[in-house]
Amino acid sequence: MPTLSRESQQVARKRTNNAPRSYTAPAGDFSVILGIGILLVLFCAALAFGSVEEWSYGLLEFASAALLALWGILQAFRKRVIVLWSGILLPAFCFWAILGIQVLQQRTSYLYLTKVGFLQFTAFGILMFLTLQAATSDNAANLFLHAIPIFGGMVATFAILQMLSYNGRIYWILKPQYSDWVFGPYVNRNHYAGLMEMLVPFAIVIATWRKADQSVRLWMGGAAVIMAASIFLTQSRGGISAFAIELVFLIVVLRRRVGTRVVSFVGIGAALTLVLIYIAATHNVLSRFATVGSENRVQIVRDGLKMIHVHPYLGFGMGTFATVYPQYRGYVSHLVTNAAHNDYLQFLVETGWLGFAAGTAFVLLVFAIGLARIRKGGPHRNLRTAALAGCLAILVHSAVDFNMQIPANAAWFFVLAALAAVPAESTVTTADQRLTSKR
Repeated sequence: MPTLSRESQQVARKRTNNAPRSYTAPAGDFSVILGIGILLVLFCAALAFGSVEEWSYGLLEFASAALLALWGILQAFRKRVIVLWSGILLPAFCFWAILGIQVLQQRTSYLYLTKVGFLQFTAFGILMFLTLQAATSDNAANLFLHAIPIFGGMVATFAILQMLSYNGRIYWILKPQYSDWVFGPYVNRNHYAGLMEMLVPFAIVIATWRKADQSVRLWMGGAAVIMAASIFLTQSRGGISAFAIELVFLIVVLRRRVGTRVVSFVGIGAALTLVLIYIAATHNVLSRFATVGSENRVQIVRDGLKMIHVHPYLGFGMGTFATVYPQYRGYVSHLVTNAAHNDYLQFLVETGWLGFAAGTAFVLLVFAIGLARIRKGGPHRNLRTAALAGCLAILVHSAVDFNMQIPANAAWFFVLAALAAVPAESTVTTADQRLTSKR
């Protein structure tokens, strides 16, 4: 066999090294792009009055579909398709399928409203799925961890400034129907409190993180104080209670890692306490709690429990509670009851026991997976802790309000659920290696 000389081998090797190759970008690059897109959708949804108007939740749905298309395009550029799975997707898909059955078989009291609800939950599901695909990257996870509290602090600052110079209009421009309920970009102060409950844990987690720079911890501590203060300024009883419960959760989860940072942790807690006591004393927050039970919410719960027996399996149809409730209302009123003020009851009435079971399984899996992965530690522990605390707060608040009926807040909840249950880094590496070996 003829052999090449050493010089010829070096020339051949050089030509091979200089030959054009197909470029495959690292997964982290695409994950960051996808993460930025998800965050922009969430930010805009919250700023657009919580996406409660048709044009705003229509944009939320369109943007979610566009992000899904972007993910597909990015996968094509990578020349490999890796779909990361999490156990929370199965009950979420079951719930979505139940809504699909309501639409396709017209098992609803108002088909149009159920179609609207189906499209909204499709958008939420897309955002949750894409978050699972993106947040496994360290760069994307850090993006979520730091961008969310920055956004929350900015919105809370704006909300407080707007309250101090309030002229009856959102953004000092747009006048809502009930101007006395406005807080920040939200028409209803209770739903603004729901948003802040989900965002403030991110600032608290970073403020107590040993490896973070001292300046970063101070800025995040300040953001946490501002967000917490804005929750109290809303005078939302459900929001204040949910915030207190998530604080207890964070103390229990973070107690081992605080270590030598006890002073800073206690300092942040003391600042929060002083600010919140002052607000409670000067803005009649305590008097709001004295009015618990004075509304018709207890009667609505009783009426809702009776409604369940009419359509026990698939319910009256997603989004139809306000339409069908007057037929079953047990008190006389000229006012429109737009929600049950209890998301659990409303989902049970609208989707029946099947939908309620799927939703319950979803929540239980989020907490089971999230807590298990927090205990294991790892680079994403901070992200999972903050996200799970935010989920806990909004779920507590949902027992006395209807935050899940606000598209922006619901979208935030599903994204936080995905962040809490995001697959471990080893899962991504194994999937990537398996695909590479097949190639």
